[in-house]
Amino acid sequence: MKRGVLSVMPEINSFYNAIVFGTLLSAADKIGLKPMLLGRQASRILKPLIRDLAKLTIGKDLPSNIEELIEDLKIIVKNGGISDLEKLEMKFSENCLIVKSTDCMYIDMAEYGKSIGYGACPLCVLGIVVMSLIEALGFGYVADFKAETNGKNCVYKMIID
Repeated sequence: MKRGVLSVMPEINSFYNAIVFGTLLSAADKIGLKPMLLGRQASRILKPLIRDLAKLTIGKDLPSNIEELIEDLKIIVKNGGISDLEKLEMKFSENCLIVKSTDCMYIDMAEYGKSIGYGACPLCVLGIVVMSLIEALGFGYVADFKAETNGKNCVYKMIID
């Protein structure tokens, strides 16, 4: 029986994950590779793969608007164990997507990010995924992104043009 790529990946200790990715993202930021630029480049890489990834992660066709994307993101969060779905809030209003989550799988990276001077992760991994989806699906592009972590709670805001 052939196993999918995602099913054979080993589980990585979240502390080590935080140190490795947090340090790399911080280093990229410090040499001028700003998070917005990384997000935009990631969306270009993701765009040709998006249809197959949607089938794999949500089991249906691509969303046709931001509201459908929000519902699909909830499926991704639930299936991936990414955050506490019961405490997840997503709202889109006046070109601003606000996501509030608790117990994100990257909370260790957020704490590490705070220890090296960021308000949250040096670059919110989940934010990059959402940013990439928004652009790859043709809903616009993220013109501004801000993330903050307080304890186990993360809030990020994206302004979409």
